[in-house]
Amino acid sequence: AVVSTQSTGVFTAPLFTGIVARIFLREKYTIAHVFSTVVGLVGITMIAKPGFVFGARKEETETEWWYPVIPLLAAIFLALGYCVQRSIGKAVSSFTVSFYLVICQIIAGTIFNFVSRADWVIPECHLPRLLLLIAALLTGTMFASLNRALALIPATTAVLIRNLDTVLAYLSQVFVFGVATDAVSIGGAALVMSGTILITLTKILDLTCGVEF
Repeated sequence: AVVSTQSTGVFTAPLFTGIVARIFLREKYTIAHVFSTVVGLVGITMIAKPGFVFGARKEETETEWWYPVIPLLAAIFLALGYCVQRSIGKAVSSFTVSFYLVICQIIAGTIFNFVSRADWVIPECHLPRLLLLIAALLTGTMFASLNRALALIPATTAVLIRNLDTVLAYLSQVFVFGVATDAVSIGGAALVMSGTILITLTKILDLTCGVEF
């Protein structure tokens, strides 16, 4: 439940991205963007079921009051990062941007681990090592794809479509790992997908027919 609260906060990034992109990049923030942002956030909340909406569990009541502020700060920093990448545009290759992002993440992660005194643990078995490499490869591919998208389409649109990963993660939990689901989670997944489909269709109509919502 604590993780669900954190994830819900982080996924407010499209809201902040739209605001920052409107202020600094002068990008349009249309009714479709507002609707998709609200619908997506409601859907993610229904999937994650954070304690501040669905009632706090014991492990959440034992945490500090300011813990939920951390994912909101993460969402703001994500929005700023997305807009910076968008401002770069096509001037720099998306692979170059991804390379520098990886380098910065390695440095920041190393500093954070030393400051927090985290344990450096290398899995003893071969399978966990292989899975870690696969996860790193998939994450790197995701960042490269997102960087390319930010160079081609508005930041808010790219981030809203990216939120579809919440639904895909939810579906993998249900069908791959056999996690039990309920009507609220299913409805949340449907809302996120609806918002994503809406913003995708509006962008296609804008590019092909010049119709804007």
